[in-house]
Amino acid sequence: MLLCLWCACGPGAPPEAPESLILAFPAEPVTLNPIFLTDQISFTVSGLIFNGLTRFRPDLTITGDLAASWHLAADGKKITFFLRRGVKWHDGREFTARDVVFTYEIIISPEVPTPLKSQFGPVAQVREVDRYTVAVRYTEPFGSALESWSVGIVPHHLLESALDPTCRRRPVGTGPYRLHEWAPGQRLILTANSEYFEGTPGIPRLTLRFLADAATRFMEFKTGAIHLLELTPGHYQEIQQIPQKFRQVALYRCPGATYGFLGFNLTHRRFQDPRVRLALGQAIHREAIVQLALKGLGRPGGGPYPPGTYYHHEVPPLPYDPAAAKATLTALGFLPGPGQGEPAPLTLITNYENRENQATAEIIQQNFAALGLPVKIQLFDWLTFRHVVINRREFDLIVLSRHYLADPDLYALWHSSRVREGEWNFLGYKNAEVDRLLEEGRDRKSVV
Repeated sequence: MLLCLWCACGPGAPPEAPESLILAFPAEPVTLNPIFLTDQISFTVSGLIFNGLTRFRPDLTITGDLAASWHLAADGKKITFFLRRGVKWHDGREFTARDVVFTYEIIISPEVPTPLKSQFGPVAQVREVDRYTVAVRYTEPFGSALESWSVGIVPHHLLESALDPTCRRRPVGTGPYRLHEWAPGQRLILTANSEYFEGTPGIPRLTLRFLADAATRFMEFKTGAIHLLELTPGHYQEIQQIPQKFRQVALYRCPGATYGFLGFNLTHRRFQDPRVRLALGQAIHREAIVQLALKGLGRPGGGPYPPGTYYHHEVPPLPYDPAAAKATLTALGFLPGPGQGEPAPLTLITNYENRENQATAEIIQQNFAALGLPVKIQLFDWLTFRHVVINRREFDLIVLSRHYLADPDLYALWHSSRVREGEWNFLGYKNAEVDRLLEEGRDRKSVV
């Protein structure tokens, strides 16, 4: 993740007060209700308004948030959370154990279409012991138990159910910021919560502007109309090459929070043989993607776990070997042999807001064309992409970026039970051994 901070002053400074920080995002949140979050922007903004019982530290270990502490039973089947006292919702009402139980109950309700249902694993009961104590009982040890309670807690006294529209556009949380204004498609303004339990935030006002085009965001940044944004590799490179034009810019570089991948629609028979997928992987020039699409600001990846975490295990990426790939694909009948005609073209979909994904798709298109495999690229805005790919599964191939997971539990992404509409195993991956390992991993992590 690459971030720039514009220290604006004098000509070109934005008209807002100096204590206001203006940030740019490629899209606006879909919702701010923690129960329905599915995209990273919604998670980011909602996380400024709501708190969970737990949260992640920068090193991805777990600490308390609305929970001051907790006790884990020796058999790993019960957690007792002791809540912070005196925490106030943004409307002045006190946060209590009833809010925690209410949040859990609406998440597991069969009437609520939330992707969070699997997050709590083998929970048997969530019980309000007293006003400031919650007991959670499990049928078996659950390795992601503490991580699961990082979900934002919603107010029982304001909502009758998770489907109440109040929390979607007019949220009331316990977090460091309150929603002040939301102009759809334009901006969202947050103001500091002076009664926040960790103290009033140091930045009194955050203005989030929604600009889909990266070039437009960068132009606004250069004029001082935006103070903070995540840079594309190309714009990062431009600032480095012409530092005299960006004297008021503080440039920060840190390990990436995202990884990109090529996904196959595994409901299509032609992709169900793993040898086909491995061969297509061998045909992709990952170093070219790093150098051309990412301007050298990346590295070939071997999996979805971020380097530097305790659960990361280095898996070497497939070697680039187009000759071997073509031989395998021809032997398997995926590519026709000499004189057998042309293979059926594939459609590769990606989201147009992400220029690096577009460039990656074009390199893959060229790599596959060298095999004699035609690929047509389609670009959709993010909302259309979600509908076509995640909901309706209408694709052959996709190029997408995902944020690294703080929790090593990949159940929601790869378990065969998570393939229903709107869920995150939208590639349709099913493997009994992987299912067993994911289930076993949920138990073992609590012991490690």
